[in-house]
Amino acid sequence: MAGFGIILSTILNSTLSPGIGDVPFNEGLISTESKVNMVKAFREELNGRHLKVGTIENYPLSYTIRINDTLRGKGVAFEIFDILQKTFNFTYDVFLPKENLEGSISQPENSLLGMLNKKEIDLAVGFLPKLIDSHKFVKYSQSLDEGEWVIMMKRPRESASGSGLLAPFDQNVWYLILVSVIIFGPFIYIAVWVRYILTKDQNNKPYGMSPCLWFVYGALIKQGTTLSPDANTTRILFATWWIFITLLSAFYTANLTAFLTLSKFTLSINEPDDLVSKNNKWMAKKGSAVEYVVTNSNEPLYKLNDMVQKKLGVFQSDSKDIGYLPFIQADYVYVRDKPAVEHLMYNDYKNKTKHNIEEKNRCTYVTTTKVFMKRARAFAYPTNSNLHYLFDPVLLSLVQSGIISFKMRYDLPANQICPLNLKSNERRLRNSDLAMTYLLAGFGIVMSMLVFIFEVFLKNWKRICTHSFVKKFERFEANEEKSPTSKIDKLSPGPPPYQSIFGETYESVYNSGGKRQNINGREYWVLKLPNGDTRLIPVRTPSAFLFQYTT
Repeated sequence: MAGFGIILSTILNSTLSPGIGDVPFNEGLISTESKVNMVKAFREELNGRHLKVGTIENYPLSYTIRINDTLRGKGVAFEIFDILQKTFNFTYDVFLPKENLEGSISQPENSLLGMLNKKEIDLAVGFLPKLIDSHKFVKYSQSLDEGEWVIMMKRPRESASGSGLLAPFDQNVWYLILVSVIIFGPFIYIAVWVRYILTKDQNNKPYGMSPCLWFVYGALIKQGTTLSPDANTTRILFATWWIFITLLSAFYTANLTAFLTLSKFTLSINEPDDLVSKNNKWMAKKGSAVEYVVTNSNEPLYKLNDMVQKKLGVFQSDSKDIGYLPFIQADYVYVRDKPAVEHLMYNDYKNKTKHNIEEKNRCTYVTTTKVFMKRARAFAYPTNSNLHYLFDPVLLSLVQSGIISFKMRYDLPANQICPLNLKSNERRLRNSDLAMTYLLAGFGIVMSMLVFIFEVFLKNWKRICTHSFVKKFERFEANEEKSPTSKIDKLSPGPPPYQSIFGETYESVYNSGGKRQNINGREYWVLKLPNGDTRLIPVRTPSAFLFQYTT
């Protein structure tokens, strides 16, 4: 730390005698000598003075501890302020507002900015967001940093991109694949029919719509087909679809393998719009900059105010961040500035390590990669204060030298705390990865049952319709029998007798010298006809009833 002290002392020495550009005067054209004399007068006035300093509990940036019934300021803000104290030789006491509020719209008198407005303190020390409306009654110092607010949530057990079966492709790709499957079957059907109409090729008749649709679906799931096209046009269409499916399957298989072997997660909530679209419960500190931008109609994030009215967005007044962890475990998301979230997650990780919890279960929280909002942060003075003439040049030097950003992450590790990608070497499949597989199996069973029920219904409906038609036909026949014309129909001759086919009667055939003979286990009359032919007539068998002769 000796090197850091040398750097710090060098920077401070450069600010003890400010030049023209170091003092942000707004009084118009004032001579350089007058500016320097004015700064010296302010500095002499501040020398040995006792200031009243207000702050809020905002760990790790600013917080207080009590020593011998006296509040002592701690955190990055007071480390910076102690540099100002040593530089300008003054003392101070620390005061807290009635409530731990930075600048509440509903209770301004109980907030830190309310104390400044009422001149109860000489300045407010802390990383206070620069709020637009507060410029009317407070004066902000040189910006210390640009604060970033992120969303902290419970680490999801599975990726928000869906089941592993859907992960390889983007949502738009899945839509286009579905469209291709739907339109390519009818396209083949139409193309084959057009070819048949134009060529009149009887050897290559067109396929029906159902075989074309089943071919497209079967090729998609790598199944064969009974269709064997002979026409070159149809072959090209079939080959085109096969090539398309082959490439699609290759990309899908490769990406699915990569997804199942990595531990990277995508979050369902990444930005404020996701909170609105998914109605996810969220919370933030009461009186913080988040409450200001959500409840102020002039801010872009005012769209979240409807969620506050519906009790989906909650502002909690707990001063310690650890008190919000039970809410996060209950599926709330916590909106907080990044340093506070990083310290909260790091302390939680260390506590789990001390209790010998397995490594894979230590990172139970995660933050979004996108920023919820950004705001410049600074100290604040009353509107009639002259302290900014002295403090702002020193603060500017600390910002430009990187000391403030260094102190912000001084107690944190260099690596990212509990990142989305844990970079584990092993990746076991969980039920959540195969959830879509189970859903598809269940969907297939349900669909088959529905089709079965439809087929049974259709069959019964046909049977009922057929039965009704038969009944009507029988009633029609009964009416026909009762009608006079039915008697005339009964007098109409039936089919001609068997012997008329041969042109002679049974007796004449018998008298012509017919003989009974057993052929292949059956008895037949073997008759010789006048033209020399031989006829076989079965005897005493069921088929003999076909040969009924009349005289």
